[in-house]
Amino acid sequence: MNTAQSFTPVLDSRKRKVSNLWQRGDIFYARLKITYPGEEVPKMRRVPLKAKTVPEATKELRELQVKRDKGQTMTRTHSNLEEYGQKYIDRLFTGTASGPRP
Repeated sequence: MNTAQSFTPVLDSRKRKVSNLWQRGDIFYARLKITYPGEEVPKMRRVPLKAKTVPEATKELRELQVKRDKGQTMTRTHSNLEEYGQKYIDRLFTGTASGPRP
């Protein structure tokens, strides 16, 4: 059972682990050693994937590995804290903020 809080290894159709592919809830993650721009040392990171199925996630993982090996830079998808804070405040005012409801 895959809970929302834990990363679990992804299994293929033969129940074998897919190397460097993890799942948390409904989101697949590639675990790669990459260097972001401005960093000197590569680090192991979990990169969220857009795929919704195991074969799609495996294909996307391989594409990321090829990009990394070719030296193409990967950009972060995170916004800075100021942008995130403003988006959160806007959602609060529109009433679409997610969270527990009474």
